[in-house]
Amino acid sequence: MLAAIAEFEHDLIVERTQDGLVAARTRGRKGGPKFKMTPTRARQTRAMYDARQHTVQEIADTFGVFRPTIYRHLGGTATPPTSTALKSEKPIVQCQSAGLGKGGSWGGL
Repeated sequence: MLAAIAEFEHDLIVERTQDGLVAARTRGRKGGPKFKMTPTRARQTRAMYDARQHTVQEIADTFGVFRPTIYRHLGGTATPPTSTALKSEKPIVQCQSAGLGKGGSWGGL
């Protein structure tokens, strides 16, 4: 008996929700979050990237978005910057100390 009442209440909630969404659409409202990247911000992103003075991560941090968002707005034309100002001062060194290289004691973790 209680299950039938709960199912009826659920159906009422779904129906009212659908009616509310239709009413909002007729008033011009759209669902979902607002976009973080407006056309103006996308142009600024492109200008910063083309200047080759910032990394994609720095641009993303500036606009409060993630790197894939920046790449999406760059339109797939992004290539890593070649400026010497962005290159690391220290060389990357790989270490295989304590026998943890190939066949080491961690067993492929």
